[in-house]
Amino acid sequence: MSNLMRWLFFGVVLVLTTFSATQAQNLIGNGELDFDTAGWEETAAEGLLIWHTLDRDSCGDASGSGLLDNFAANTQYAFGPRGCATGIVPGQAYSIAAYLRFPSGQTAPGQGSLQVQWFDSATGCDGAPVPPFLQSSILTTATVDAWTPIGWEEVVAPAGAHSVQVVVALQKNVGGDTLLLHFDGVHVVSGAGFLFADGFGAESTCRWSAEQP
Repeated sequence: MSNLMRWLFFGVVLVLTTFSATQAQNLIGNGELDFDTAGWEETAAEGLLIWHTLDRDSCGDASGSGLLDNFAANTQYAFGPRGCATGIVPGQAYSIAAYLRFPSGQTAPGQGSLQVQWFDSATGCDGAPVPPFLQSSILTTATVDAWTPIGWEEVVAPAGAHSVQVVVALQKNVGGDTLLLHFDGVHVVSGAGFLFADGFGAESTCRWSAEQP
């Protein structure tokens, strides 16, 4: 094997090793919604969560997103699925965020956001709540057809917290109409910010390039 081939081989191994470490940091299951909405629990009767082929990474059949449908008859009605991340360490800083996108052509006004609640249970988000409750900034229907990151680059887990629940909330400001919102790339990772790398663990290589940039 030539020196050049050895260097290229070492580079590939190093990239794959870095990928594995990065991918393992996301504590939210199915945060990329690659093939379905498994792991995301619906929290209201007047809304629907379905899987959609639209993907923020343009992965085609290899990935998709969650689509929220808020069809509540009441004004100011909020609907949103919840995901749970375990393995939270009190005092550790985490990045908690997601990408939201309103499709164009809708008539109902509203907003999307993330809501975060810590829990004392280490096995799931079914124990006693641990304050504080967090509400992110909002994405309104004034912004359409654009994946927008919403959340926190760095938030410290409070004392006693061992799991965290993330809700993608969709609020409709009028009654008797329908409002849709896509969400994707949900993550809870230790440290500030999120170095995104994905593919092989989800049986997809769409987020990897075969060419040197």
